[in-house]
Amino acid sequence: MKYIDVKYLRLLSPQLNLFTDKGNDLFNFRCPICGDSERDQTRARGYVFPADNRLIFKCHNCGDSRGIGNLLRSVDPRLADEYRMEMFEAKFGNKPQKKSVEKLITPAPLFQANSPSKVLLALDGVKRLSDLPNDHKACQYMRSRKIDDLSGLFYCDDDNVLEKLSTAYIGRIRGGVSRILIPFTDRTGNLVGLTGRALSPDALRYLHIKITEDPLIYGLDKWESTEYTYVVEGQFDSMFLPNALAVGGSDLAKMTEIVDKHNTVFVFDNEPRNRENIKKLRKLVSEGYSVCVWPSQIEQKDVNDMVMAGIDVKKIIDLNTERGLSAELAINDWSR
Repeated sequence: MKYIDVKYLRLLSPQLNLFTDKGNDLFNFRCPICGDSERDQTRARGYVFPADNRLIFKCHNCGDSRGIGNLLRSVDPRLADEYRMEMFEAKFGNKPQKKSVEKLITPAPLFQANSPSKVLLALDGVKRLSDLPNDHKACQYMRSRKIDDLSGLFYCDDDNVLEKLSTAYIGRIRGGVSRILIPFTDRTGNLVGLTGRALSPDALRYLHIKITEDPLIYGLDKWESTEYTYVVEGQFDSMFLPNALAVGGSDLAKMTEIVDKHNTVFVFDNEPRNRENIKKLRKLVSEGYSVCVWPSQIEQKDVNDMVMAGIDVKKIIDLNTERGLSAELAINDWSR
C-alpha cells in the first residue's frame, strides 16, 4: 500500500542524508546501505520510486534494491516494527500478535558488518558480476538464463580462494574452476554461506559453502514478511518472482518456521515422478499450506527453464496454487 510506504519514508527522512522529494512519489538521498560516495559528500544515488502501488528503493552506486520495509529495518528497526504493524492492520483488519512479529523480524544494523561485498571482494580474484564486461563468459551465461539483474552476485576465476571463507574447507576444494557466486545472507544482510555455480561442464556443477550455523535461505535480507511469499527450490528461480525465497534444494518445508501459512505458496520443481517431493507436497498440504501443482502441459523442470521457454511463470503459479482437498486432488492428477 503506497500511502503507508510514503508515510513511513517521510518519517524516516530526517535520518536520510540529503533527502529530497522530487515529486510524483520520487525521492532521492544518499544510500544508507553502502554510504554512497566517500570522495563526494554531495552525491546522492539512492532513489525511491513507485512500482505496483508500492515504493521501491534502489541505489545506483551499490546496486542494492529493496522494499520500504527492508529499508526501514536497515536504518531504524523500531520504526520498521511500527510500519509492519500498520501494514498488517491495513491488510487484515487487526494487529498481529506480538509473538508472530518477533518471530519474523530481526532488526538490522545500518551497515552490515559482514556483508557479501565486504567479505567476498576481500578475496583475490573475486569481482562483482555487474563489474565484468558484457562479453565475459559469466555475463553471457546469465543472459542465456534470461537473468539481467546481476546486482548482489559475484564471480571468481579460481574457486580454491573460497576455502578462505571457513577453516572447514581448507584443502577440500579442488580449485581451478571459475564460478558464479550466489551469496546467502541472514535477515540483517550478513554473509552466512554461498553457492558457486561452475561455468565449465566438466566441473562439479554446484559448490556449497556454509560459513555460519544459520540456515541457507536465499533472499532473506530483502524479504517482506507481511507480503505474499513464493518459496522455491533454486536461487535463479527466485529471481523471476516477487518477494521470493529459495532454499537451494527441495527442503522447502524448513521455511514453515518463518513464513505466514496464509500468505505463502510453496513451489517445487516440476517433477511429477519424484516420489520424495510428492511426499513433501502432501505433508505441506496436510499442515494447511498452499502449494503450486503444475499443469500437465508444462514440460519444463523449473521456473528458470519455464521463463526461458517464454512462459509467464507467476501467472501459471497463481492460477495453479491449491490448498486442502483441491490440492490433494491436483497432486493425484499431476503425479499419475
